[in-house]
Amino acid sequence: MSNQAIRGRETVAGLSRRVKMFVAYVRGHPRVGLALGAGAAALLLLLVVMAPGRGEAVAEAALATVARGRLVIAVTENGTIRARNNVELKCEVEGQSTITYIVDEGVQVKKGDLLVELDSGELEDRLTQQQMSYEDAKAGYERATANLDITISKNESNTRKAEQNLQFAKMDLEKWLGTEKDVESAFDEQAESASDEQLEGDLDRQRKDADNKVRFAEEEMKRAEEQLRSTEELYGLKYVTKIERDADELALQRRMAEFEMAELERQLLEAYTWKKELVTLAAAVTEAEKELQRVKSEAAASQSQAESEVNKSRAQLTLQESRLTKVKEQVANTKISAPQDGLVVYPRVESWRGQEQLLQVGAQVRYRQVLIQLPDLSELVVDTKVYESDVSKLALGQKARIKVPALAQVLGGAGAPTLQGQVSKIAILPDAASRWMNPDQRVFNVEIGVAETRGGIVSKLKPEMSAEVSIILATLDDCLHVPVQAITKRGDQPVAYVVRGGRTEPVPITVGMSNTVQAQVLSGLDPGDKVLLAPPLAAAGAGQPLGLPGTEPVEAPAEGEGAGPTPPAQPAPTGAGVAPAPAAEAAGSEQPAPAVEQPTAERPSAEQREQLRRRMENASPEERQRMIEEMRQRREAGGGAAGAPGGRGSGERGRRGDPQGGGRE
Repeated sequence: MSNQAIRGRETVAGLSRRVKMFVAYVRGHPRVGLALGAGAAALLLLLVVMAPGRGEAVAEAALATVARGRLVIAVTENGTIRARNNVELKCEVEGQSTITYIVDEGVQVKKGDLLVELDSGELEDRLTQQQMSYEDAKAGYERATANLDITISKNESNTRKAEQNLQFAKMDLEKWLGTEKDVESAFDEQAESASDEQLEGDLDRQRKDADNKVRFAEEEMKRAEEQLRSTEELYGLKYVTKIERDADELALQRRMAEFEMAELERQLLEAYTWKKELVTLAAAVTEAEKELQRVKSEAAASQSQAESEVNKSRAQLTLQESRLTKVKEQVANTKISAPQDGLVVYPRVESWRGQEQLLQVGAQVRYRQVLIQLPDLSELVVDTKVYESDVSKLALGQKARIKVPALAQVLGGAGAPTLQGQVSKIAILPDAASRWMNPDQRVFNVEIGVAETRGGIVSKLKPEMSAEVSIILATLDDCLHVPVQAITKRGDQPVAYVVRGGRTEPVPITVGMSNTVQAQVLSGLDPGDKVLLAPPLAAAGAGQPLGLPGTEPVEAPAEGEGAGPTPPAQPAPTGAGVAPAPAAEAAGSEQPAPAVEQPTAERPSAEQREQLRRRMENASPEERQRMIEEMRQRREAGGGAAGAPGGRGSGERGRRGDPQGGGRE
């Protein structure tokens, strides 16, 4: 048998073996099988049907030529174009509102143009009621303020009156005692010897009057005694009659009685009347002082109460005023005008069921929901998501190439032009929305700034356009490179099978950097060498990786198992290496299966990822909870697609190769 026939048979056997390994891998990993879908299955079937039969010669397509040239190492992902500066106009009306007018999408508007108008009927009624409440609060505040002024004036009058009464009481006491005297020294015997500079009071005047009466009565009595003595001498001489003598005697007795009465009256005044008057006047002063203190306390209490009423009414007025202002703002918020010139773009809003909600007249919107977007098209970026295995290779400022498929039709060219860009932002944490869809997947949001200077092309870019972004990690200007599928391992040594003289022989090589298509060869091959794209089955032991940077070994399944073991948790780097191959079935094989590329699940498009993100952002808390619960139930059930072709079996049966849940191949 010729070498070509041998290689042809080995190629067919290799393809068959790889199909078996792929099917086993999908059965053991329902998520991958679900993501690949019917497209990948049809492709594999086509490869099997079109593969050369056993004994046929190897086609030229199974060979590759070692070439020297430029090799670009890049991370390629899908993304979505958006404006870097995007003004979002949100519904600022609390609760649910109904759209009564909305401008058409795609219209170029000017600053101040009306964009959206919401139903304001209920708010107008609330505004009328709140205006009435505000007027009542204002009247109450004015009434409380006037009452405070009255209370203060009344308290001042009462205080002045009490102070006057106290002053008058002190003056009465001073009038009674005289100046420079006090209550203690009022009846001091030495007080009579006060200096002439002191102003005598009523007490001194009455005391002197009583003393004068006693003295005058005593003098009258003495004169009566002298008169009686003279009359008796004359009566002895018979110069006067007895009647005259008796009259003088009676006059003496009258004068003696008057003296005794004056003396007694003076004693009564000294012992009772003057002291009583002093105590009365002193008590009046004390009472006036207490009355003044009571008036001041009552004034402070009444003023404090009036001030409290003023503060309460002021607070009520402030509250009603703030509510009135808020209702007025709510009424004003029912009309949304353009803050700047721009292009009207409707946000894509999806319900938790995945149905897109249209913004139109009559639609219900909620508070803080985005209604209109006005993007600034002068500065555009591309949002993409990079897997965790690749994000550590990125850095700010790295160059990028951007392809927008839609521009191929717009510009009328054969293909989409390549735009220039650079990495402007790398997320620190993984995207949370992607983890809800696939908890085992970690992707990071990356922003690529469009640095294109060709205005004719940039002007054709629109927000939400899909784009393919290739972030340049390295550019090897002059290097040997071969297709990555031409490299395998023998033990720990990477080898390539070179066709020389009609025979194939393994050649040890040293592998450098690689992307998804080509790998750099540092040594072992020469330009123009022909290498096999599918190495022979006996080339390497089962479970050996391809030997490229970033790959990890995967063990082959044990005999009788329907699915290979779980591959490494992290996916292989995109654009910098080849993913690890799924394990092959060992049963019935005479030779160990070579390591092959692990099939990669078809990633959702940029538009689908963006729709999912917006759907999560715009969902209410209840809707978001229902979405999370629904996805959790799907993962726990693991039915249908999880079990591969066997029908809607349980996820566990599908992983173990149970015929009821997706049988063995």
